[in-house]
Amino acid sequence: MPEPDMRNISNISAALSTCNLADAHDHLGLVCKWLSRDLTATRPARFWGYADVVQWGPTRKTSDIKAVSPSTWDEVKSFVAELRPSGHPRIYVSGCREASRDYVLLGGLSLTYLARLGYAGVVANGTIRDHDEVAELDLPIWSTGFAVMDSQGCMKVESRGTACTVAGHVVRQDDLVLGDGNGVVAVASEDIEAVLATATRIAGIESEMLAKIRSGGNLYDLVEGGGHI
Repeated sequence: MPEPDMRNISNISAALSTCNLADAHDHLGLVCKWLSRDLTATRPARFWGYADVVQWGPTRKTSDIKAVSPSTWDEVKSFVAELRPSGHPRIYVSGCREASRDYVLLGGLSLTYLARLGYAGVVANGTIRDHDEVAELDLPIWSTGFAVMDSQGCMKVESRGTACTVAGHVVRQDDLVLGDGNGVVAVASEDIEAVLATATRIAGIESEMLAKIRSGGNLYDLVEGGGHI
């Protein structure tokens, strides 16, 4: 089977499934960053792009009761201040060390803004809100579900554009993120070429096997003869 042309990552990523990527990580001895273990999708459409990350964490006042604390806006504004349209597909990844279930990470205003800027998808390691507004968006969004309490005064942005945590996995800026009906997987930027090449070969083998099964082939014989399942 010919080697895939890695210069066309767009076509390759669009043709692969998250299962192909997971199998490729396994073949290469790499840990698969399965981000959607505890997440559900507003719409399980296929998407791919490069991670644009923000890390959230809890905030609290200092022990000095006279100290002037930063305003809520000062603590969170960087999560939208640096959003810009991009020439490459982007996935907004909103992470925190533990899934934020009590306070939402994104709401209807910010999600609508991300959609308008052309983001291809959103992954949030926590809840979102504003169901009716979100339902109008043609944007795949993975989160732990809907909630009502916003994060003002309770959560702050710890870092922007470096790394974040989703489902225990560290997602770094510009990692490749792919989502579909199976879930969401991130590929470390340094592993993209090897993982996509391996995943493409796996997808080709499975496509041939599936065609043979549909035309009457015996699965046992196919696996016995090809060594793949």
